[in-house]
Amino acid sequence: MPQYVIQPGDCISQIAQQFGLTTDALWNHPDNAALKQKRKDPNVLLPGDVVFVPDMRSREESCSTDTLHKFVRKGVPAKLRLQVKDGDNPRAGESYTLIVDGKLIFGTTDQNGWIEQAIPPNARDGELRLKDGHEVYKLKLGHLDPVDQLSGVQARLKALGYSGAPVDDKMSDLWRQSLKSYQRDRGLQQTGEIDGATSAALKRDYGS
Repeated sequence: MPQYVIQPGDCISQIAQQFGLTTDALWNHPDNAALKQKRKDPNVLLPGDVVFVPDMRSREESCSTDTLHKFVRKGVPAKLRLQVKDGDNPRAGESYTLIVDGKLIFGTTDQNGWIEQAIPPNARDGELRLKDGHEVYKLKLGHLDPVDQLSGVQARLKALGYSGAPVDDKMSDLWRQSLKSYQRDRGLQQTGEIDGATSAALKRDYGS
């Protein structure tokens, strides 16, 4: 039974696709219970985490000959969910173009600014275009670290518009000030430190 060590950009749906498993079969396996309890979200893992990968189980189906049969694989595709905002205000009813694995997907944000689209489980990069391509956002799918890590806090602050600094896993004065600004706007104590209330607010505002 192999163990898989998480690399940057990995998530459970990608690993399940690689080993021919469903996301639920992998994430809910008893040998992954400790990881599931620690990380909570199968799409937000930390490089170095270890995932137990069970062997595939065979299954037999009785089928008549000379007849067309359809089999559907569970867990495919995965789902990408994004919220588009202008500050704290959702950008509702806004047309967008999403590019994933070279495929163009056209749509409109819902009343709360959300985008929900089916994508391949092993997709790692994408691009979101708004305002007829005048706004372009590069998407690194599966690269978000958990919110209990400094790198995860930095990534969420950056995405929410509180810093233009690179995500470097170092608490500089610039990042500390960004954290204080976020805490101020959310009515939290402005400590410049990552506490439970700040982490919970970031996870809520970011959506994961």
